[in-house]
Amino acid sequence: MPQNSSPEEILLRAFQAFAARDGRALAALASRSSLDYYKSYIVQEIETPWKEWSVDEMLRHHPGMPRDAAEWEVRERKLAYANHEASVLSRFRGITSMDELRSFSAPDLLERALQMAPVGLATYRECIPLGHVLEGTSTAYVIFRYRWRDPDGNDVLESPEMATMSLQEDEWRLDLDYGDLGMPGFRNIFFVGADAPPPTAPPHSTT
Repeated sequence: MPQNSSPEEILLRAFQAFAARDGRALAALASRSSLDYYKSYIVQEIETPWKEWSVDEMLRHHPGMPRDAAEWEVRERKLAYANHEASVLSRFRGITSMDELRSFSAPDLLERALQMAPVGLATYRECIPLGHVLEGTSTAYVIFRYRWRDPDGNDVLESPEMATMSLQEDEWRLDLDYGDLGMPGFRNIFFVGADAPPPTAPPHSTT
């Protein structure tokens, strides 16, 4: 039997750590495999070579695209490539070079990323576990809902979501989700542009 709390309790503790932007506390509740993936995802984003498109290649790849649209697309891709390093570094508080970023552990990167993530709807959200289902002896799927308050003050209860837990050394651990659209480290927390400005100061020190 697991020695720590239930899957639902681990999910709640992970959400509280996420909401507090405490990446190290969140990492302490995460499975090793998902932390390894989190860092590898970032490193892959840094190291994956970009394809340099010409206008003629763009037109061959997209038959029927107007030439001026192809020229605009090629310019935008070149601009994105030129700004790629600065864009990646801007997501991690206090990291100023790619070599420095590679040297940090996954918990440190998670800490710094959460402190730089936009506020978004996470400010208003509440995590409500509904129960879990076991698959075998080492995996649990926790069903939960998010509740948040819209700008008019109305409570919004969203459709059920699912978080995966792995049994690691007789303790339940959260398998972190990570992707381009989600807040780093927690499932399906989204933020959008100007509606989600970044924080003006970190909630606690990273030194």
